[in-house]
Amino acid sequence: MSLLVASLWFASLFNPIANLHFFADHSGTMQMELSGLVKEKYEDAYLKVDRVKLRRDGESFPKKVLDLFNPPRLYLITFKKNHNNFAISYQPDGQSSRDNIGDKALFSVNSSFYDPQMNSLGEIVVDGQNFGVASGSSGYFKVIDGKAHAGPRSLFEGINGPVEFSCQAHPSVMKNGLIWPYVVNETLNKKTWSRKTLRNMSGIDKNGNIVFLLSGDGGLLSVKEISLLAKELGVETATLFDAGSALQYSINARGYKMNFSAFNNQLNLGERADRYFKKLTGYRFYNTSPVFINYKAQ
Repeated sequence: MSLLVASLWFASLFNPIANLHFFADHSGTMQMELSGLVKEKYEDAYLKVDRVKLRRDGESFPKKVLDLFNPPRLYLITFKKNHNNFAISYQPDGQSSRDNIGDKALFSVNSSFYDPQMNSLGEIVVDGQNFGVASGSSGYFKVIDGKAHAGPRSLFEGINGPVEFSCQAHPSVMKNGLIWPYVVNETLNKKTWSRKTLRNMSGIDKNGNIVFLLSGDGGLLSVKEISLLAKELGVETATLFDAGSALQYSINARGYKMNFSAFNNQLNLGERADRYFKKLTGYRFYNTSPVFINYKAQ
C-alpha cells in the first residue's frame, strides 16, 4: 500500500490525467458562446479570478469521458491595481512560480522564451538594468514609471518614462480590439501557431486593467483560438508569452491559492536528476524558467 501511495504521489508531479488531453482529438470548432462557461472563483481588492470552461463541437466519446473527469479550462486573472505592483524576476539558472509567491508576490507566471541551455531570449530589464538583448519578437510586458503595460511593440511608442521592468515574447495578437488579420486567417507560422497547446496570454481589457488568460488542465488552444476567446472575454490588447510544457503560474491570495504547472515544479532533486531525466524524456525533471512576471499587493 505504501508503494502504491508513493507511486501515485510521484505520478501526480507530472499531471498525468491533465496531460492525457495532449493525446486527445482537438480538431472540433471551439464554442465561442460563453454563457454558463465563465465562473468567478475569487475576488478581492487586488485581483479577480474567473474560470473559463472550454468546449468543442463534435468531440469523440473518449474525449467526452476525459472532459467529464477533467474539464478543459482556462483562467482569466484581472488585476485591479497597477501602481508599483508588477515586476520582472530573472534567475539565469531557473526558478519556479512557487518560488516567487508568498511574501514575495501573490501572483507569478513564466514569461520570456529560453533556449535548451536556459539562456533567456529577448529583452529583459529588471530594476532598470538590462540583462537581455531585444529580439524580433513582437510582444512586450513593461513596467514604465510604475505602471504595467502589455501588448505589441507599437503600444509603447507613445508611452514615455523610465522602463523599470521589461520582458519580451511572441506573438502579439491584438491592439485596441483588432486581432491581426494573419492571426485570424492563420496565414503566418501556421505549423506552430495552429498547434493546440497550453497558452499564456497577457494584455489589457476594455476597462484598462492588466489581465492574464492562462491555460489550465486541458486548456489546449491555437493562437487564433485564444485570441478570439480573449476578445469575447473583453480583452482588447494582448500578446502571448512562453507556454506549452514551460507554462507554470501560482496565486497565493488571502482567500485563494492555486498552482499550475504543465509538468513537475513541486519536487526538485537537483541538476543531476534533471540531466538524467532530460536524457530519457527530453524534459528536465524539475520545471523551471528564467524569467517571471510577478504581482505584489502594495
